[in-house]
Amino acid sequence: MAVDQTLIQGAGAVAKARAAKIGAKAEGASGLIDTITSVGQKFLDKRVEASKEYDEKAQAVLDASGELPVEEYDALYDILQENRNSYITGSKKNKAMLTRDLNMKAVDVGDYKEFREELADLKLNDVDGFSKSFLGTPESEAYFALLEDKSRLKPDPNNLESGRLGVMMPGPKGEDVWTDITKLKKTIEDNRVDTDSRDLLQVYANKNMQLSAQVAYGQKLDFPFETTMDQLKTNLIGKSKNFKSLFYDDIIAGQPFAKNFIDELKKGEYSKYGVEFEDENKDGKIDDADAELIFKKLTTDPSFKDSATDVLANYFTKHLQNNFDAGTAMRNVPDKGYELKTNTQTGNRTYVRTTK
Repeated sequence: MAVDQTLIQGAGAVAKARAAKIGAKAEGASGLIDTITSVGQKFLDKRVEASKEYDEKAQAVLDASGELPVEEYDALYDILQENRNSYITGSKKNKAMLTRDLNMKAVDVGDYKEFREELADLKLNDVDGFSKSFLGTPESEAYFALLEDKSRLKPDPNNLESGRLGVMMPGPKGEDVWTDITKLKKTIEDNRVDTDSRDLLQVYANKNMQLSAQVAYGQKLDFPFETTMDQLKTNLIGKSKNFKSLFYDDIIAGQPFAKNFIDELKKGEYSKYGVEFEDENKDGKIDDADAELIFKKLTTDPSFKDSATDVLANYFTKHLQNNFDAGTAMRNVPDKGYELKTNTQTGNRTYVRTTK
């Protein structure tokens, strides 16, 4: 049977068409694969880029740690890694929030490093460092423990979203309380020797000595005790940065109020000070234990604040009076035959020879 050429040609055309269609599909599939590959690569590139961004920001936090202990550095690294995947896969908003979190941590880490340096410096400074009212207390020991090579920085457990770092410190009831770096700094600042009051008292002492030394021979000038005492209450005691320091530290060189006051207490009786305490010996006398109890009550009980201010002002005023009295030895004494006269024209007073 003869094959119809038309059919053969038609079949050939169909085959070509099919081949062309298949080729087109293959080409289309190849383009789709290229597109998918391109999108996938961009996705991976963004992940890598986000990963690098986070690592750089996290490293900035670690760099701020400076001379912190190795244990602190390692623990901080672990804390920072917790949000790494969230940053890589997160939205722009999430990235912004996590960037803020890292920035906050960088500030706290830097502040904590500075805090530890200042804490160490104050601990070693016997003159201008910590007040004796702070040294030896459980609170001071808890703070000095922060100088040990241990990991202490932790996120705020009550507000993790804040991004802040702090340390766990003993609370008023003995429980651990998360404490931010700002509060740590304030505590050590509040417990320093009150050098401003110490320096101001020395200025007052010098001025009183000079004032007394300038009194002319034959004139009399009494030390203004009450006025001076009132001024000390207002300008020195009332403005003190550390009230306890005025009692415990050498605000007067070599003469801390605490020692002198306790020694003085032991010489007297309860009735002399008008205080009401349980007299265990029932003899009205103040022994060592009584004196320390009175002193502690005076310096820690808010209800005794006015009394504490009075005895402290009296103590400092007596010191200024001693300086005033010392100035009398520096006064000019005229030679025999000279007398203090007032110039009627100028009002100046000078010594004038009255005898030959």
